[in-house]
Amino acid sequence: AVEQFLIDLEHEFEAALENVVFQQADGGTVPGPSAAEGGPLWLRLWYKFRALVLNHYLPYNRSFYGKFKDPLYLLMYGATLIPIHGVRVCFFAVILAMLLAPQPPDEHQLINFILIFKGMQFLTSGLVYMAKGSMQYFACYSFHKASLLECIDTSGPGASANWGQLVDYLGSVVLVWIAFYVLPQAKKHKTRPRHAGGNSTPLLAGEAPERDPRSRDSRSHSRLRRLLYYDMACFSTSIIVLCTLTARTCVDSLENGFLALGADMQFHSNIFWCCVLYSLLSLPFTLFTLPGLQKVLTHSNPTGFNSYGACVAFALPSAAAQQAAANEAAEQPSDRLTHLATSVAAGLLRTAAKGRAQRGGEDDGEYKKGDFRRGVMVNMKDGYSKAMEKIGGAADGVAATPGSSSSTAREGFRRPLLRLNSLFVPRQNGPESPSSPLHA
Repeated sequence: AVEQFLIDLEHEFEAALENVVFQQADGGTVPGPSAAEGGPLWLRLWYKFRALVLNHYLPYNRSFYGKFKDPLYLLMYGATLIPIHGVRVCFFAVILAMLLAPQPPDEHQLINFILIFKGMQFLTSGLVYMAKGSMQYFACYSFHKASLLECIDTSGPGASANWGQLVDYLGSVVLVWIAFYVLPQAKKHKTRPRHAGGNSTPLLAGEAPERDPRSRDSRSHSRLRRLLYYDMACFSTSIIVLCTLTARTCVDSLENGFLALGADMQFHSNIFWCCVLYSLLSLPFTLFTLPGLQKVLTHSNPTGFNSYGACVAFALPSAAAQQAAANEAAEQPSDRLTHLATSVAAGLLRTAAKGRAQRGGEDDGEYKKGDFRRGVMVNMKDGYSKAMEKIGGAADGVAATPGSSSSTAREGFRRPLLRLNSLFVPRQNGPESPSSPLHA
């Protein structure tokens, strides 16, 4: 077994070295599945939602650590850690549906789904729920000593889980076996043979990857099958423990029939801790979710999903591409700041030039103190004059309205505006000087 493991490790090391030396094709532009033109709206929305989720949760161009820089991935990852029964199973049920449809599914993604799903079971339904149950016992003992049993029945582990516990318990078995059942029909991405130039590029999703004819009997599938047999043995063990505990602790409910167990809080507590036991026994799956060990176990060619929802060969951006993206991201804020500063400076110079012209200076002369202030006043006067022209036109329109008095309408508009007009236009020939924009 150790010798075989070393051989597998050497094989994966050579494959990883080849991926580094030989340039890989970028699958970011490969079109993904989409609804036919004029198809139902719900189907088009589903494909867009599928592309968004898979591109962020199972990306083709981000590593295990790189995904933790994606806020949307962190949101989905956090959803699987919520200590509410059924949430994790429902989330992965949606992911599995996205992987299976449209057909055919990808071999690597199905294997990856099984390992990630069981690994999260150990973390969420195992460690997190065990900590949650322990804290519930501690809270009842610390704050409700006088009514300890009543507190455990109402607020203890499994007291409020209801059907969510069964969904979490049974779903942890059903989903992985569905994925494993479909695995022989899955297709495997392969790399093209090397060309004369020595380059090899991975086969993309749009290029109809070939099915591996020996997938049913491959060594990787055999190893995964043994892991699932181990998981089934762990599930059977937890069921035996559950039946034993129920027979010893729920005697009264059993005498009234199996349906009476649904209202027995002791039975709910038994399910809770047996689910925790089953989840803790999923530890071996967690080890194979670590970077590198999964390929040693499965020998499948890594894949991921692009922004169009297409399953393509996994390819991290080259160092040059990463550096170019970093430089572009660093330059963009600087360019925006430079453009903003240039626009502000040009506007200030135009205002000062108007002030210089107002005092009688030459167009190419020097700026003097007060030019900017005079320019601001010129801008305000120009804006005011344009506004008065529009208001004067509106007054003429009102005066021309049938049934209205022309003189009354005009005076109604002009009287309050003449006071404002005097602030900008000095009176030279009386209150209605010809220099006034309101002179009629």
